[in-house]
Amino acid sequence: MIKNIRDIETALGKEKKVITRSERKNRDVIRKSIVAKRTIKKGQIISEEDLEVKRPGYGLSPMKWNDVIGSKAKKGFKVDELISI
Repeated sequence: MIKNIRDIETALGKEKKVITRSERKNRDVIRKSIVAKRTIKKGQIISEEDLEVKRPGYGLSPMKWNDVIGSKAKKGFKVDELISI
């Protein structure tokens, strides 16, 4: 039983996750960014309908989605342009 518990502990891994070298190379390609789904004009209040999430991950993380919704566009954005706030 103890051996099974230790095997499970090993399978679960460490509490602190570390990005490996091979993961680091692919991180930006695999991650996604918030982009304009349609043209957004400067000063426009940004809604969910204005946005979508696409690869690559060079821009604003989808984790910031709720920060973007309802904010005022500080500049204009073209379709598929990375959103910044």
